Amino acid sequence: MSTAYSELPANPPPMPSEQRARPTEHRPTAAAETPAPVVAPAIKAEVRDLSFYYGNVRALKNINLQFLERQVTAIIGPSGCGKSTLLRCFNRMHDLYPGNRYEGQILLQPDGVNIVSPDVDPIEMRMRISMVFQKPNPFPKSIFENVAFGLRLRGEDKATINAKIEQALRSAALWDEVKDRLHQPAYKLSGGQQQRLCIARSLATDPEILLLDEPTSALDPVATSKIEELVAELRDHVTIIVVTHNMQQAARISDYTVFLYIGELVEVDRTEHIFKNPANKLTQSYITGSFG
Repeated sequence: MSTAYSELPANPPPMPSEQRARPTEHRPTAAAETPAPVVAPAIKAEVRDLSFYYGNVRALKNINLQFLERQVTAIIGPSGCGKSTLLRCFNRMHDLYPGNRYEGQILLQPDGVNIVSPDVDPIEMRMRISMVFQKPNPFPKSIFENVAFGLRLRGEDKATINAKIEQALRSAALWDEVKDRLHQPAYKLSGGQQQRLCIARSLATDPEILLLDEPTSALDPVATSKIEELVAELRDHVTIIVVTHNMQQAARISDYTVFLYIGELVEVDRTEHIFKNPANKLTQSYITGSFG
């Protein structure tokens, strides 16, 4: 199957008309101001000819893809198409199981380090690229210690840990709800709060990329809405890659959408283009519910 695109479009959408520079109304003879140039987002990660194998089973097939900095990219596709497999390549989760192997590269920019190289420390990658899973998985520790975990692993001092914990909980929109019970067990939180705690734990180490693997599939609509609002707020600070089965969610929260099918990249484009005018008939069939 040939891919429709191998790279994300670099040019962002035009600015709203009210943001464009206009001539001054009271001085009609003055030259119109020149609009400020639109700066395209930088590339944060590049996937180059990536294949991944579970033993002898090839789950990803020569994926070529770019992820732009401080943008939200949704990965969609039917069950078993390789969405979570691709996501877990980014922070080397596959290394935890024998027999798995990578071919190709995932380059983390701007330094160009190959994330899946055997010479790169997986622990370092998990600090730089954090992951939140489908079901909330707080550690059997206090709220405080959950968020402090990565910071302690990094060897941060007490003052830094205290400051980072508050910052992370605020970033996850959880501080006001837990600030008076930081030393209570995390399991006492609701499911939605536990998921936001996991996001806070991921944010505490200042990751460059945040991976979200169906982060709302186990949550009720109210908790789902809070997570989606949180993604909208975080997009200004961190690159986000989210796997979702929910087409409406992908349309609501993402800037770009990637469609995978049976381990292959079918199409990638701006989200509005994917959902309104996809270039590939297979994409059209999937998003309209013909299969999947």
